[in-house]
Amino acid sequence: DTFGNIDTVFNTKFELYDSVMAKGGLTFASANSDEIKNRVGNKEVILYGTDNNLDYYADEISCSAAGVTFNLHLKEEVVTITTKLLGNHNVQNIVGAAAVAHSFGVDAKSIKFAVSRLNAPEHRLEIKRYAKGSTLIDDAYNSNPVGCLEACRVLASFAPMNRVLITPGLVELGEEEYKHNFKLGEVASECADCIILVGKERSKPIRDGIESKNFKKDKLFVAESFADAYNIYLGIANENTVVLI
Repeated sequence: DTFGNIDTVFNTKFELYDSVMAKGGLTFASANSDEIKNRVGNKEVILYGTDNNLDYYADEISCSAAGVTFNLHLKEEVVTITTKLLGNHNVQNIVGAAAVAHSFGVDAKSIKFAVSRLNAPEHRLEIKRYAKGSTLIDDAYNSNPVGCLEACRVLASFAPMNRVLITPGLVELGEEEYKHNFKLGEVASECADCIILVGKERSKPIRDGIESKNFKKDKLFVAESFADAYNIYLGIANENTVVLI
């Protein structure tokens, strides 16, 4: 919102690249972002991501209530990693950190151990037990449009459990707010079996996105408050239910 547009954000971030390279340093960058790759161009960087033509990448990614498991490729070495951090974006972050560590001489065994001890920040895709024995994916502090879509995809990966989404939508996105919330509604309709929106006016853009798809009307609820949303959820929850907040 305060930066005005995404180009200003990226241009400001790339001031870090200019500063590091001016001092003869190393720069690592995500190959999973077209925005980053376009700006990197022929610059001297070490790329990482989920593409198998990179020196550092992840593949064979799977998700469960225990977390995420994947193969981490460190140049010629491959190690199987398990982490409590959910989401492909967290896998990419781990690969990036591993690329830096490995480039400075940290061995694969030490990297695997360090990753196993990572915990999610509070309310950022934290996985917990919840009401009536259900599973909670607590992503309540996420206001990042890309991260929210990824959180929905994490929820989708819990099929065949009954998948529920509770959300008021995204805020602090300036003129982009309606567009991103509409998109969130579209993606949510494909990832959840039941959706509970919070705030009748605030949730309208998400509702518009959901209703643009063939989502079952009897599985879409609009609550006045989170307390009301929780009460609706109690009527749905059981041990075979996973809810993303």
